[in-house]
Amino acid sequence: MGNSQAPQQPCIAGYQVARVVEGSPAHQAGLVPFFDFILFVDNIRMDTVDSSFFCKYISKNENQPLKMTLYSTKASTYRGITLVPNRHWGGSGLLGCSIEWGTTEQAMNCVWQIMNVAPGSPGHQAGLQSYRDYLVGMQDYSQESEATINMFVDPTDVHDRLACCLGLQQQLGTALPLLVLVHDCVANDIREVLLHVIGPTLGLDIANGHLHHIPSTSSSGRLPIIREGGFCRQPG
Repeated sequence: MGNSQAPQQPCIAGYQVARVVEGSPAHQAGLVPFFDFILFVDNIRMDTVDSSFFCKYISKNENQPLKMTLYSTKASTYRGITLVPNRHWGGSGLLGCSIEWGTTEQAMNCVWQIMNVAPGSPGHQAGLQSYRDYLVGMQDYSQESEATINMFVDPTDVHDRLACCLGLQQQLGTALPLLVLVHDCVANDIREVLLHVIGPTLGLDIANGHLHHIPSTSSSGRLPIIREGGFCRQPG
């Protein structure tokens, strides 16, 4: 369960979807956090690390339907969607999602399978499950920004973020909230989980590497779903 090698797929660079707000244009259009990469908007290739052109193009086309071409690392397929940027959906921003520049190879290599959850630990209280759950994104306290989820950038990133969070918690002497993005490979869904960090550990044993890659659903083409109730809060 989850101990298969990563699916063979091209290394593609684009804007990786990091968060999606419930009820937003991005949510209604079916964007999936972590797995989806935005490659084209209205047949214009999004190929720069700097997202300023993307943001300006979205703003210029407020209330106009935009066609996007996405690549899903889970299904190993391309697909097209239509999305209407607007300010009438009840939240902030035109899309209701956050993006980060990355590659599909980096994304699929920077995941951690949860191997064990200690009873009574923050991980156990948050409902994390051994073998089927994967950590695919996490809040980064070193950035000193408001609570949001960022993708991992290398295999040591998760440990650096955990060390920063646990160190800050011990310094403050109070429970500290930690947002993580979790994929359940059995239910094929993705959700945000809020951990309450108390003490020196989260009670999780995690593993990274070829034996712990997320299994593909390319044979069925079934995309992951955002679990109902899986939104913790709205990004800024």
